Amino acid sequence: MAQAVYKHWFVDFAPFRDSEFVESEFGLIPKGWGTRSLYDSAQYVNGAAFRQEDFTADRSGLPIIKIVELKSGITSQTQFTKKELDPKYKIDDGDILFSWSGSPDTSIDIFTWLGGEGWLNQHTFKVLSHRQVERSFVYCLLRHFSSFTNLSS
Repeated sequence: MAQAVYKHWFVDFAPFRDSEFVESEFGLIPKGWGTRSLYDSAQYVNGAAFRQEDFTADRSGLPIIKIVELKSGITSQTQFTKKELDPKYKIDDGDILFSWSGSPDTSIDIFTWLGGEGWLNQHTFKVLSHRQVERSFVYCLLRHFSSFTNLSS
């Protein structure tokens, strides 16, 4: 439903058909609107690299969120750490995560994390929109572009 609303408003400009349009680098857009890249709409924080000595044997601390946890959640195979990292690597419910490594058919995708606090592992970006009002827009745009590469939706 969100993708349909996105297309209706931001591709077809249906609610703005009676508005004045101006030329942009992408064609006609409603007057007063601007354009910028998806990259410029958010900060992309790449996860941290962990070493074997960072993991706790008793699963204490916070889980390390790798691509497998994005797809399957926290399991008995999930590794944990008590290591304290820069807060930019900490994730929590509702964070937008983008896995960028591995097979496009099985590993690369866009996720909303719902597994509680954890540490972000390398090969995954935490996507922080610059403006809260644009958060859903950035998420839908990432999902839209991921559909062009035959990723799961």
